[in-house]
Amino acid sequence: MSKSYFITGTDTGIGKTVISIALLESIKHAGKLVCGMKPVASGCYDLADEMVSEDALLIKKHASIDLPYNLVNPLPLKNPCAPNIAAELELQGLEIAPVLKAFNWVSGQCEVLIIEGIGGWRCPVFSDLGMADMVKAMNIPVILVVGIKIGCLNHAVLSVESILRDNVTLAGWIANIVDPDFQYPQQTINHLMDQIKAPHMGTVPYQDQLDYQGLYQYISLPGL
Repeated sequence: MSKSYFITGTDTGIGKTVISIALLESIKHAGKLVCGMKPVASGCYDLADEMVSEDALLIKKHASIDLPYNLVNPLPLKNPCAPNIAAELELQGLEIAPVLKAFNWVSGQCEVLIIEGIGGWRCPVFSDLGMADMVKAMNIPVILVVGIKIGCLNHAVLSVESILRDNVTLAGWIANIVDPDFQYPQQTINHLMDQIKAPHMGTVPYQDQLDYQGLYQYISLPGL
């Protein structure tokens, strides 16, 4: 069984996939065999008779092992909205069993497994608990991605409080600069370092053109 981490974020669109890839590249750079999953994805499209997500394809591409797509993303949804709403529109049930089956198989193929969530911690999937259902069933710690922009202090602190209230381990957090015009990124990160009692695992700067292969240099995952 691999060492696994669940990646959640302070919001949607704050770079969970970018940070997941940074973690994958960092773990590969450390000489470890790493796999990635995005169990639930909305906004998927048809490709060669299969529903796929761009985010899940990127995670698949940057892993050490080329896994079948349905193991990386066992629950694809077409509509680009919250998964519970997308499932309702598509008359599709959201069951946790396929996710756990894929997780158990994939975690046996690698040394480290990075699992990207969808939306923020309270994004509804299997119940009102949101991501907590999945993480508790997997029994793994969480890494929080904080999109550094105006308003992120509130979102970050509320997310941390919610994760800890759900009795889930917060392994650490990563800052991702998502707004190039935000004037106070370092002051904001300094404040978060005081507020969040979990390791700051790195800061990924804003990049006009993402250098996926070079993202590893911004991440420090303890224990590698």
